[in-house]
Amino acid sequence: TDAFAAFTTNQGFLLKEQGVSYRYIVPTDFGIDTYSDVLITTEQEATHHRQRLQNFRQATTAGWEYAYQHPEETIELILERYNSQNKSRAALEFEARELRKLVQPLRIKLGQMRTEKWEHIHQIYVEQQQIPAESSIEGLLFDQKPRTTVVLSQSEQAWLDRHPKFRIGVDPDWFPFEYLDEERQHRGVVADIMQRISVLLGVEMRVVEAPSWPAMMEQAARGEVDLVTAVMRNGERERFLNFTDSYYRLNITLVTHGEQPQWESLDAVAASGATVAVPDSYVTHDHLKRDYPSIPVTTRATVLEVLQAVEKGEADLAIVTLEAAAQLIQTYRLQHLRIGAPVFETLGALSIGVRKDWPELVPILHKALAEISTQEIERIRNKWMAVPITIGLSIQQVVWIVFSVILVLGSITLIIWRSNRAVRQAQRALIVAKEQAEQASHAKGNFLNLMSHELRTPITTVSGITQLIGKTESNPENQKLLKTLEHATNHLLALISDLFDLSRAEESTITFDAQPLHLSALLEEVVERFTPLAVEKGIALQYQPQQLPHTVVADSLRLQQILNNLLGNAIKHNRGGWVRLEVMGSNDQEGGRQLRFNIRDNGVGIDPARQQQIFLPFEQVEKQISQQRQGAGLGLAICKQLVETMGGSIGVESNPGEGSCFWFELNLAEVDEVIQQPQQQATQLPSLRILIAEDNETNRMVITQLLEMDGHQIDSVEDGEAAVQQLSHCEEAYDLLLMDVRMPRLDGPSATQQIRAQFSHQQLPIIALTADTSTETLQRCKAAGMDQVISKPFLVEELYRVIGQLGLFSISLQESIPPISPAADVTGEVLEKRLP
Repeated sequence: TDAFAAFTTNQGFLLKEQGVSYRYIVPTDFGIDTYSDVLITTEQEATHHRQRLQNFRQATTAGWEYAYQHPEETIELILERYNSQNKSRAALEFEARELRKLVQPLRIKLGQMRTEKWEHIHQIYVEQQQIPAESSIEGLLFDQKPRTTVVLSQSEQAWLDRHPKFRIGVDPDWFPFEYLDEERQHRGVVADIMQRISVLLGVEMRVVEAPSWPAMMEQAARGEVDLVTAVMRNGERERFLNFTDSYYRLNITLVTHGEQPQWESLDAVAASGATVAVPDSYVTHDHLKRDYPSIPVTTRATVLEVLQAVEKGEADLAIVTLEAAAQLIQTYRLQHLRIGAPVFETLGALSIGVRKDWPELVPILHKALAEISTQEIERIRNKWMAVPITIGLSIQQVVWIVFSVILVLGSITLIIWRSNRAVRQAQRALIVAKEQAEQASHAKGNFLNLMSHELRTPITTVSGITQLIGKTESNPENQKLLKTLEHATNHLLALISDLFDLSRAEESTITFDAQPLHLSALLEEVVERFTPLAVEKGIALQYQPQQLPHTVVADSLRLQQILNNLLGNAIKHNRGGWVRLEVMGSNDQEGGRQLRFNIRDNGVGIDPARQQQIFLPFEQVEKQISQQRQGAGLGLAICKQLVETMGGSIGVESNPGEGSCFWFELNLAEVDEVIQQPQQQATQLPSLRILIAEDNETNRMVITQLLEMDGHQIDSVEDGEAAVQQLSHCEEAYDLLLMDVRMPRLDGPSATQQIRAQFSHQQLPIIALTADTSTETLQRCKAAGMDQVISKPFLVEELYRVIGQLGLFSISLQESIPPISPAADVTGEVLEKRLP
């Protein structure tokens, strides 16, 4: 199965447990936004049992709210009583995290239904012709139209009759939630909600003015107000107030100055010693003093003054409500302020505070609040959140400012009109330049791809002839010359690979094939490859693993490429001493294990001023050393591109004369799958009957002679069409087909498709030989039915290792892994590329 419908909240965890890599295709990523779980009832129930329906809805949302606020307690309850699906604790924790991301319970009130969103969903169904165009969602949502009265008991109505007027205390300066305008009228989100309650209950509400929020709370404590319209519950306030259920949830956030660090939590703020500004007598002030006594706190009378304190540098950051901060920053152009991370996520529930000696009013207010639907509250919120307001200007000032703005705009319009043609011409020139740049980039990629292929072909010839002569030459001087030629060939191949990889990384065309792999075995293989080079240079190569997971999901080729680059550089730039590979696994992170790879050495070290430059293309650690070692300065740039594309980070810690530590960190998923490692026992190589299809005559001759010298029976043809004909008419079956990818008349993948169509050759092992190492070519070979791919040039030992993987014979690991050449500029280019 390639794809299936899944719940993002739990099925990803099941796939992860099985070691299956996956990617979600989420409808919201493509502009398709729908509601998921909703409560559905009958029209009869909604009409005749309204209160019962309200009670059920409130109980349901209250249960979900509690579950989101207490996930651990909820998980314990499920495991103890309701675990009919036998889910593990880890699975339930994963589900809780994913549900929280979807629902966002602290930012979007549970049970909230927006009419506009349902109309959008309705329009999608109409466009898909799944419902009639004349259909409507009128009446679909419960309680869309607000009622004008509340059904009260006789005793409740009698109490209201005795108390027809309420004195209310409000925050005079908490825009956009509530404030007093120039005419001292109560305005804002809370004011509109209180107006609805006034109509529903048939009572009159009169604002008792106070100069500030602290002053208003003092009035409430003295019994001078009957209601506090918007208040958060705490122990101090419970002395003189009763509280209704929450009717609105705020989002409390950090606000920082643009030049300050972006703190992610209050713990980080406490550790930094930063000063926090909060409004005086707000509940956030109380919680800061209780939970974070070490944080220096400064208070201001209003939210605006708190934000201005941060803007002026009188405080490092502020803790205020997100909605108020966003509106005030825009209205007062506090351009240096930045909204940061949410804090106090369990706070923010606004209630109505009722004087302590009026307990009868609390259930009456509950009934009134129940009649105000979430859709209506959403409409009220959108009304105030979308309209900025200017405070403190008279009508005359506004008229004068508008007149001045008109004059300025008129002048600007005249200037723009005169220069409009030049602007359009410049825009057209930019568009043309952008298109030319994109064409040049594409042409560069095609050129490098072509050059990689064309240069690898003659290198294959040189490498093959070197191997042929090396098998028969016994003279030590000639062997030394052949070794030099081999080193030069490897260096040239490494340089070509570097250029090609860097080009693909810059164009973001490198792809990754994450598969379960045995991490320890991969690391040991990398160290084993570099051991001969280290021994030759008199360097002690050490390997220190710590707390490694057994099996992780990663692209083994890319991981080896990074390690080969860094380990190779450490050995190459060291004049004797030691190089150590350290790999440490941290505790489980969300989505996998955090692994840190350190490559330490006691070499010459790197000046701190150059440590960032060395990750740039064509930058070299030390010019003299690089000239001696023939480095091109591409390896570290490729490492940086690969690590960052894999979601990790990379860096260096070094000082001149003190050695270096190059490190990178990756978050890799851990799986329980056990990967069988190849057996390390050598067996006698059997004689195979092999057909070679290669259009280059010299390469065809070299490969043929190399294999014949090991006792294999070889036939060769010049292209794919000849290979198909040879297989169709052969009297004795072949054990293996080695086939070039790019050939005239019929290329390798096309020939493979024709061969696989013949029943007698469906199981014939086919290995692709190619100088084109692009991902597109590898995918095409896989799709055509080729079993393995080897990139040119290759060592015959590499070919035998791949043949062994196909089951034709086995070969020891020591024989199959060639050591790193001491003259090569190590890039981690892996010759054999497996097809999953």
